[in-house]
Amino acid sequence: MIKSIVLSMLLTTAMAVTGPGAAASKEAGQETPITQTAGEKEESEASGAELTMLSGAGGSQMLGVVIHSEGGKTVVIDGGWDDDGDQLLETIKRKGQKVDVWLITNPHSDHIGALRHILRERADQILIDKIYYSFAPLSWYEEVAPEDAPTVSTLMEELRKLPQGTLCDTIKKGFEIEAGDIHITVLNDRYALDSDPINNSSIVYSVKAGGQTILFLGDMGYDGGYRLLKDSEELLKADLVQMAHHGQNGVDKPVYQAISPRVCLWPTPQWLWDNDKGEGYDTGPWRTIETREWMQSLGVSENYCIKDGEIVLQLKE
Repeated sequence: MIKSIVLSMLLTTAMAVTGPGAAASKEAGQETPITQTAGEKEESEASGAELTMLSGAGGSQMLGVVIHSEGGKTVVIDGGWDDDGDQLLETIKRKGQKVDVWLITNPHSDHIGALRHILRERADQILIDKIYYSFAPLSWYEEVAPEDAPTVSTLMEELRKLPQGTLCDTIKKGFEIEAGDIHITVLNDRYALDSDPINNSSIVYSVKAGGQTILFLGDMGYDGGYRLLKDSEELLKADLVQMAHHGQNGVDKPVYQAISPRVCLWPTPQWLWDNDKGEGYDTGPWRTIETREWMQSLGVSENYCIKDGEIVLQLKE
């Protein structure tokens, strides 16, 4: 029987999910949720909110998260690549075919491609109530990241086709969003920095669901992280954190110190987790190993990573 991981505010036993069962299912080409259960809680006993972190279809870094509340509301964060759109759509349909709130952190293809695919190819299969984001004018992307401008442009074209009132593209620090018993706070204005411009333009969301606080950092980079620390340090504390920029070359350690998480969510494939450019462990240019060491030094021992397949967490008081 499939069991989900139950995360409780009262849970004191930390359990990592890197077990062989998940790896074996992936090798066989089967995408199944992680089967380990924390605290001996059966899925049938679980209540509260459910967080699903998609594993991705192509073995690349991506971010796609679906949160479904006990009250029946659904929140999506980003979604992943175009090729992840079908997996995301099926997850949404299992939750009732309606997205109450869709949050976009940044317009890189590994974050917004799935949404673009759904809007283009299968928009009639689900209902999207609201989409929240903050994009710069297209001319800014053409100037600072011309290789990414076509992605932004095509998404904007699809968004303009949606019914009036669906889009909310002016969110700023302090903006609050309610989806039933899920509460969301925007923690920053969109930064326009010269360094790593699109990653540092990520919108950071603090999501309260199932009695827990989950911080979504998107692809926030080094300089943006220090700006975030200066602007919103008192708001960063969270139980769970999505690792910035897939756990490498994102925010610096002091940002994670301010967050002080119990649980890390890694939207990170195996090769990036191992910093492996194809020549073995820690042979690549990415900073994932260093980031993993930071989190260990901060006392985090619960790390859930998409290298192990789709992750399903039950969030409880």
